Amino acid sequence: MAGTVAAGESSTGPAASTLLDTGQGTFEYCRADGIPLAMDVYRRSAGGPPVPVVLFLHGGGLVLGNREPTGPGALLAGSRFGPLRDELTARGFAVAVIDFRLAPAAPWPAPLDDARCAVRFLKANAAALAVDPARIAVAGTGTGGTLASLLGVVRGQDTGQYAGEDSTVRAVAALSAPAGFDLAGLDPLTRASVLMALGRSPSTLRAASPLTYAGPGAPPFLLANGGRKSAEFAAGLRAAGVPVTEGPVSDRAVADFFAAAVG
Repeated sequence: MAGTVAAGESSTGPAASTLLDTGQGTFEYCRADGIPLAMDVYRRSAGGPPVPVVLFLHGGGLVLGNREPTGPGALLAGSRFGPLRDELTARGFAVAVIDFRLAPAAPWPAPLDDARCAVRFLKANAAALAVDPARIAVAGTGTGGTLASLLGVVRGQDTGQYAGEDSTVRAVAALSAPAGFDLAGLDPLTRASVLMALGRSPSTLRAASPLTYAGPGAPPFLLANGGRKSAEFAAGLRAAGVPVTEGPVSDRAVADFFAAAVG
């Protein structure tokens, strides 16, 4: 049976989106500053008990990319989403992928606010989507992995749509993701990208860095294929007692991690 998914308390567009009997659909998950933001949900089949879901966040330096699996946006955001989606859905996971606001039009912390809203959307609409709100994990590549890491370590900043829900997640996979931002020692291209995405304020650079928040209470982490200051982030998490897996990994290994961490 098709379900109905709420578009959110502050939305001014249609009140709901229809969840197709195929178990897949595109939804407005949040409306930020009047901008409707889209989420695609993929799953192997409809019916059955609620399944765990992995929210995927694309890369692109917080200035490029989108949720599409093909085309220029996907090329800019990295090509890992399609194979990882297929590996996860084959194991019975649902996979959600979103567009989020990008710099310079939307300054930090807009993309993180959108990612938090996506988690709250999944929890608020878990019954209609047939996902388990207690088994939501997050993955990302590049700066999408940075956002995923921040969802794992930052607490107490949930405001906006879907009041009463929070954006905590059960596991994080950050792939080729920067864990710290500063301007020292960067090549000119990377420096220009960081300045466009985050500006030069030291407080903003610290706030956007998962390394700032490494501490107890975080869920299990997979930190794969490196990324600026990823090793320091892993060490900080381990020192706080957080389970961390590192190293180059395949899509199958990412799916193994989520299967063990989320079930």
